[in-house]
Amino acid sequence: STALQSQRQGQNRHAAAIYEEVLRLLPDHRFSLYNLGVIWFHAKRYDRALPLLERGASLVAADQAHRQQAVQPLSEQDPEMDF
Repeated sequence: STALQSQRQGQNRHAAAIYEEVLRLLPDHRFSLYNLGVIWFHAKRYDRALPLLERGASLVAADQAHRQQAVQPLSEQDPEMDF
């Protein structure tokens, strides 16, 4: 089963092990950062949850800023474009 399926079935230890393996291979995998953070948050392990959730949020913010920079020249060429 997948990590998300395990998490939805309440098998948080199994799900956490999968998310941790994904993060070992892909440290910036936002989905795994978020979901592992949620597991730790619900377990009241805020010391483990917060760094994961913060890292995931910072990656999302950086991604959004990068996307905005990428479309800026296009929107300047055609002000009617809605991004």
